[in-house]
Amino acid sequence: MNPSILVLLSLGHLATDLSAGAIPALLPFFQRSFGLSYGSLGFLNGVFQFTASVTQPLVGLITDRIP
Repeated sequence: MNPSILVLLSLGHLATDLSAGAIPALLPFFQRSFGLSYGSLGFLNGVFQFTASVTQPLVGLITDRIP
């Protein structure tokens, strides 16, 4: 496999994992800065978790098909 592709995939995975852990920690900051309600904060967190849950298996399927 091309090393540059592997590095890009690794960085994408790192960004996904970091955002999954950082978003819940940043929710109080988002609430104060943007005046968000608890419902909108929960929705925001849910969207991030859902996209991470959907994209990781899709990327895994794509990379499994590449020799």
